[in-house]
Amino acid sequence: MPTTKKEDLIIPEVMADMIESNLVNEIKFSPLAIIDTTLVGKAGDTVTLPKYAYIGDAEDVAEGEDIPISKLTASTERVTIKKAGKGVELTDEAILSGYGDPVGEASSQLKKSIAQKVDNDCHAALKNIGAGMTVGDGTVPFSADLVADALVKFGEAIEGEKVLLISPGQLAELRKNENYINGSDISTKMLMDGTVGMIHGCQVVISNKIRSSGGVFENFIVKPGALAIFPKKGTDVETDRNIVNKTTIVTADKHYAAYLYDESKAIKLVTKDDNATLGVLSVTSVEGEVPGTSIIIIAEDPAPGNAFLYRTTPVGPSPVIYDQVLVEGWLPIISGDDIVPTEGHGRITVAEVDIEGKAKKCGNAVLVVKA
Repeated sequence: MPTTKKEDLIIPEVMADMIESNLVNEIKFSPLAIIDTTLVGKAGDTVTLPKYAYIGDAEDVAEGEDIPISKLTASTERVTIKKAGKGVELTDEAILSGYGDPVGEASSQLKKSIAQKVDNDCHAALKNIGAGMTVGDGTVPFSADLVADALVKFGEAIEGEKVLLISPGQLAELRKNENYINGSDISTKMLMDGTVGMIHGCQVVISNKIRSSGGVFENFIVKPGALAIFPKKGTDVETDRNIVNKTTIVTADKHYAAYLYDESKAIKLVTKDDNATLGVLSVTSVEGEVPGTSIIIIAEDPAPGNAFLYRTTPVGPSPVIYDQVLVEGWLPIISGDDIVPTEGHGRITVAEVDIEGKAKKCGNAVLVVKA
């Protein structure tokens, strides 16, 4: 009579098929992306892929005049194929005696893990939307009216299915607008999971990937076909035994490219976060090389275009609030600078400011001065 062995319970080929067969459905951005398998089986890790250029903003047209016609042009972009992978380790006891289906659970979680990575790359691709399809500069809060104004970027292609990606906290602003439609009242087919309503023809999707950074949100209005996902090959699953502790390691990986395929089908909204708070800097003071000096070390790097300013005080830290313009009494500094504190001052405050001198992060430390 055949005996079932531990290694018989994990068959890599079967698990690979289980992951691959439903992977597209697991990728949240797949309804907005072209899934192209033409790269499967072809050599090379860098490919040249097509990319459509934006036709330009719509223009005012007087009565009886012709609507301006633009030529749709395509360029190319070199994209590097990347590999996403994840692994799990299962004990023999878990495989044979575990509650439920440990092997099936491992397969499910590996599939979800890879899908999340592809989704993250799709979201990162949307951040590459150029100035021609960007609305706002981070000084105006997110609103339904801003969404309505942004939609003109689609020009004549304003109609049709589209998704508005928002953070959970931005939903309250939309729901106050008279044009907002609750998800239960939407009669059209939902494009993506997480759709909670509709505003100005956009299906509203809550995404935890939309986060405030530096007091600014980046929201996106996306039409199907804006993104492209090019799988290089199917999902690979491999197993290996650890004979010392009697466990089986299962790894899964996928080679693919995800990028912004048609920029004319995606709009970026850069909006102000009214609830932004001051970020934290890690500041340390150590003795300088000569008497009366202190070396200031800042653990973080400033964001692109930002800089560090400092100020010393006799006792407590210098008070700083978010977006406060720091001018008088603040001096430039970079990590590792040797400063000479004002006599009697025992505290230093360092702030990260943007190009306008507005504070975004802050940290402080007790001054350690070489005697």
